[in-house]
Amino acid sequence: STKSNVSSGVIIAGKSGLGKTHLALTLSILTQIYFQTATVYMDCRQLQTSSTSVNAILDALTDAFVLSVQYSPSLLILDDLDCIAPEIPNDDESMKTLFHQSKLISDHIRFLNSECSSLAA
Repeated sequence: STKSNVSSGVIIAGKSGLGKTHLALTLSILTQIYFQTATVYMDCRQLQTSSTSVNAILDALTDAFVLSVQYSPSLLILDDLDCIAPEIPNDDESMKTLFHQSKLISDHIRFLNSECSSLAA
């Protein structure tokens, strides 16, 4: 059996409707068949509601990464990540709070990725 040693992530980016989710789910199926990997899927749109706190988003992301390590080797899909961490220019004063939330989530994902990569190794 062949085992992949991928220690970091891949970002599939592009405009809406181009098939990014379809591609990710197809890769998920192929990696399950050929590499016996598990898939952890999170629809980030479900996290972005007016009543969802930043801490709840960070906790949900942490849970997804922990599951990914528990089922290692695995493929973690964070679908529609831009819903919870949109790209916002730092110089837009009216969007400062959203910019800081987005940066906090982005930094948390980087931290989780590095921690989980070292745990799975």
